[in-house]
Amino acid sequence: RPDDNKVPPDGFEAQFLESRRHGSDSIHREVLWVKLGSEISPRSIQLAYLTKVLGGRFEVTVEFTAKGKEQFAAITRELADERRIDGRPRRLAIVADGQVLAAPVIMMPLREGRATITGSFTEREALEFCNRLNTPLHLPSIIEQYSE
Repeated sequence: RPDDNKVPPDGFEAQFLESRRHGSDSIHREVLWVKLGSEISPRSIQLAYLTKVLGGRFEVTVEFTAKGKEQFAAITRELADERRIDGRPRRLAIVADGQVLAAPVIMMPLREGRATITGSFTEREALEFCNRLNTPLHLPSIIEQYSE
């Protein structure tokens, strides 16, 4: 996580991720360094949908087109390789309309053309997230890399 007083490295900008802790109404605001420019086009997303899981939580699953599957696999492979080198977790910022929607940690390369994003989503938040991913006309850039 970048220090609030540091300048982002070349090719990155500081953005904020606001999230709510599960079971709490308080908002947590986190500063992220997000890579400039889209890594994956909105047209590479085939479908985003929510699933209710144990404990009443919701997760969002994103399925990619064939081209998106290749792009996503390459990005997650790169992030997982960087993690293996220095042991620091890598995150992938999902950005829509200039706002970071989520920044999940990438644990391993994801090659199946599908990603599941877990967290403390309420049903409404998960639905809104899916709607933003499923409406590419409103998404100038979606997925950008995050640097720790």
